[in-house]
Amino acid sequence: MKDHISEMKDYIIVCGAGETGQHIIQSLEKEQVDFVVIEFEQDKIEQVKEYSSVIAFQGDATSDETLEKAGISRAKGLVASLNNDANNLYVVLSARQLNPNLQIVARAITHDSHEKLIRAGADKTVSPNEIGGHRMASMLLKPNVIDFLDTITHSGKIDLNLNEVVIKQGSRLSHKTLMDANIPEQTDLIIIAIKEMDSDDILFNPTKITTSLPVRP
Repeated sequence: MKDHISEMKDYIIVCGAGETGQHIIQSLEKEQVDFVVIEFEQDKIEQVKEYSSVIAFQGDATSDETLEKAGISRAKGLVASLNNDANNLYVVLSARQLNPNLQIVARAITHDSHEKLIRAGADKTVSPNEIGGHRMASMLLKPNVIDFLDTITHSGKIDLNLNEVVIKQGSRLSHKTLMDANIPEQTDLIIIAIKEMDSDDILFNPTKITTSLPVRP
């Protein structure tokens, strides 16, 4: 296992293989993304090893030594999904120190932990309880919308893949309008939204004439 991890790069480290962690693992495996799982409890390690492509080992994810064993310097992302905020905070602090360029997503158990995790170095935080609550309400209020979103993102029933594309400086698409870029005609892609790199605003259903494609350095 150690030799296998040493050969990997640009992968994701999943810290915690509890109920939330296993859903993360399922999603990563479905997308055929390389990842390594760190879990303290041996019985949970055995559970995730049932997945064919999983590399998992027992260890304390709050420890620098364990994160280094997982090859954190070569990883591109990390998910802190342990079962309490204090441990997730330790993971985020250690991971950010060991790899300043790492993309970090952290699980927030309590409402007031979001800001603390961000200050510690997380790029994004997620509260499964908040998401679950919003989703349950939406299922009652907008059931057809939820069914549609589930169909295009999770079901596999239709040949449709929702993804993001980053346009970098020097690309033939940089600074062009959607009309000039001619993306749908050349690639069969449907552009549903555009987001600037340094902005939280998202432009949905962009027009071909007035919309210029954003560029990331």
